Amino acid sequence: VKVIDPDGNYTTTNYLQDQFTKGMVLAQASYDAAGNLFNKAVNTWAIKTIMTGNVSVFPYLKKVDQYVYDGDASGKRSAQEFFYDESPQYGNLTKTVQYGEVDLATGSDSPSNDKRTTETTYLNSTAPYILGLPKQITIKDHLNNQLRQTSFYYDNHANLTDSPSK
Repeated sequence: VKVIDPDGNYTTTNYLQDQFTKGMVLAQASYDAAGNLFNKAVNTWAIKTIMTGNVSVFPYLKKVDQYVYDGDASGKRSAQEFFYDESPQYGNLTKTVQYGEVDLATGSDSPSNDKRTTETTYLNSTAPYILGLPKQITIKDHLNNQLRQTSFYYDNHANLTDSPSK
C-alpha cells in the first residue's frame, strides 16, 4: 500500500498474506518526493503452536528492525526482539531485548553496551479466570545487572505469588 501526501512524500506498507499472519505489517518505509529513503521498519513474525496439529496458533511479533536515514545510503539501525516464553501460553510478553544501535548491514549487536532487557513474569489464575496480570518486571543492562525491579500485589494480598481473587 502506498500513501502519498500533498507534497509528494510517501509511505509504503507491505502486509503479510499467509494463513496465520494475514494483514500484519511486514515492512513500512517513508520517502521524500524525490524517492530518497528516510526511515523504514522491518518486522519479523513468528508462530507458536498452542495446541498440537495447528488447531490453535499464536502469531506474534518476534523482532523489529528500525532504520533511520537522512535521504542517503548511510543510516543507523536499531533492533528489538520479543519473547513469549510461558507455559501454558496465554499471549503474554515475557521478555523484550532492546539492542539499541546495531550494525546497519548485518544487524549484529555492535557495540553491545546499549542493550537493555525487560523481563516480565505473570500471575495467571484459572479459578477465577484472571490471566495476564504482571507479577514482576525486571530491567537489566547489557551486563545482565539488575537496574530496576517492580513487583505487583493484587487484592490486598501480602504475598507476591498470591493469585488475584477479584
